[in-house]
Amino acid sequence: EFLGPTSDNYFGFSRYENDTNGFGGLVDDLRLYRSALNRDQLLQIATLEGKRGTLLIHHDFSKSNNEEVYDASLFQTKASLNNNARIVSLGDESSGIFNVLNLGETNGYLDLGEAAGSLLAQCTEYTLSAFYRIDSDYSRLNQNGNMLWNFSNSVNMAGDQNGFLAASLKDLKFNITPTSADATGNQDLTFGKPALQGSWHHLAYTQKGTIGKLYLNGVEVASKTITQTPTSALVKSGSNGTSFNWLGRSCYFADSYLGNTMVYDFRLYNRALSSEEIANSELKAITTLALLDEATQVSIAEEKTAESSNWLFGISLIG
Repeated sequence: EFLGPTSDNYFGFSRYENDTNGFGGLVDDLRLYRSALNRDQLLQIATLEGKRGTLLIHHDFSKSNNEEVYDASLFQTKASLNNNARIVSLGDESSGIFNVLNLGETNGYLDLGEAAGSLLAQCTEYTLSAFYRIDSDYSRLNQNGNMLWNFSNSVNMAGDQNGFLAASLKDLKFNITPTSADATGNQDLTFGKPALQGSWHHLAYTQKGTIGKLYLNGVEVASKTITQTPTSALVKSGSNGTSFNWLGRSCYFADSYLGNTMVYDFRLYNRALSSEEIANSELKAITTLALLDEATQVSIAEEKTAESSNWLFGISLIG
């Protein structure tokens, strides 16, 4: 009665002879309702009502292969490694083991994918966050670019001037604009000093209402009225959000890639985290920085030990 007098009713099978039949997957708890369910009802049925949360993107780099990195959040977006960027492990059982993104020496970057841009574009209040470590011998930090994260509508922002959001480690600066950095509508928030090198640090940007805040290592270092949001600045006609979303690469051709740098735990929330959440309870910036530094020193010591052993072995062979 509900469906009408249909006699052939299938799931995973088509009545068109030319269709590819057979569903290549697993299905559980198939249901049919006679009315349209609302969002809360669907979340309850899917047992996701307690997982809606606010964490939209979470790259902890725990799952990856040589080409792809898998998001640990509910949305499970995929990112791709480019130009010798790779995932490496730091530390041991005593220090803790951390999987981190190594951007390489020249032009490596992580492509977060278009889905990441669509998720950011839905936000009017949000938090962007990541840990980073720039090698002490990195010499290009004074050049334009050096983007920790970048969400843009073009790979040629100087020419297209159609909107981007980014954070640069050159001067610890956050930008959001519907045009370009030197055109009408650009808004920025900056600490005004280059990122420190040779140890781990944490950068977070939050927006609540029209107040943007920049946090360094869990401490608020800059605050300013920012009226632009990803929704207002980045969504263009015919798009759901930015198409070019990267860690380690700028949307300006002439800019420097962020080289000789490791990145850990990149996140996007659709709310502004508090200073307490950033420093201690949610992101645990203070304790995580100490653990990352310890794990890095363990790895450096292991590399030096291996080099010394090889050198001594070589000498003994010559003798």
